[in-house]
Amino acid sequence: MANVGEAPIPPTPVLPYDAEVEYLQSDGNAYIDTGVKTTSDVRVVVSLNMSEPNGNVPIYGGRVAANNKSNALFYYKANNWSWRYGNEEKTIAHSGTLGDFITSNKTTARTMVISGAKSGSVSCTAATFTTDYNMYIFSSNNGGTAITTANSAAMKIKSVEMYDGSTLVRNYISVRKNGVGYLYDKVSGQLFGNANSTGAFTYGNDKT
Repeated sequence: MANVGEAPIPPTPVLPYDAEVEYLQSDGNAYIDTGVKTTSDVRVVVSLNMSEPNGNVPIYGGRVAANNKSNALFYYKANNWSWRYGNEEKTIAHSGTLGDFITSNKTTARTMVISGAKSGSVSCTAATFTTDYNMYIFSSNNGGTAITTANSAAMKIKSVEMYDGSTLVRNYISVRKNGVGYLYDKVSGQLFGNANSTGAFTYGNDKT
């Protein structure tokens, strides 16, 4: 209780999750529908950990079709990152030990930067496009169909920021609630869970 003459201390808001966790991990079927439309203006920053997959891994994205109004990032088992923007595809070679990375096109929408043990960047041609398809995380939205693969289990996502132009529209952290993994969006105050009718997320230890 505040002393006489002192401003009252506002109550601590009740968060809609039990704990923040180190990461969220898909079983290969689970993915997040961000509700953010795939356009040329969306920029994304992902903090993740990658172990060696058995094949290609969709990190995030959406598109009308392959190399058609794309804004998507994949990791290829052939040791490179595949950046899809507009109607182009560019790769960033990666060799060596996998681990923690930050993938980002925050500076300009058409340029992808990979920061980590092996860093690099690549740019596509400037483009302007809109679509009716939401961007997915742990998957890519291919004309309304989620690209899912067991290889996604090789990826552990810690956090994701999404910008529409200069506006931060999603600021996700990995959390758990009642034994289920989610991404919690600090912007909307909402939990985003598995958008698939099958599959589930696992998660890391609680953060302290």
